[in-house]
Amino acid sequence: MAISRLIMLRNWLRKRRFRRGNQLTRFLVPDIRRDVEIVDDSEVESGFVTARVRTWNVLNVARGFATAPA
Repeated sequence: MAISRLIMLRNWLRKRRFRRGNQLTRFLVPDIRRDVEIVDDSEVESGFVTARVRTWNVLNVARGFATAPA
C-alpha cells in the first residue's frame, strides 16, 4: 500500500516536471550549460521522454567567440 502511494507520487512528480514544451537548464561545470527541451511526454509513466538537448559554452558566448543558441 505504501509502495503504491510512492509510485503514484513519483509519477505525479515526473508528469509535473517533464511536460511537453518545458525547458530544463543545468550547468554541468561553471561555464558549460545544457538545455533540455521536452518534445514528447507520452511515455513519462514508463520513465521515457523524448528530448532535444543543446550543450553550449557560456564563456565563449560571453567573450564573443560564438553566438548564443536560439
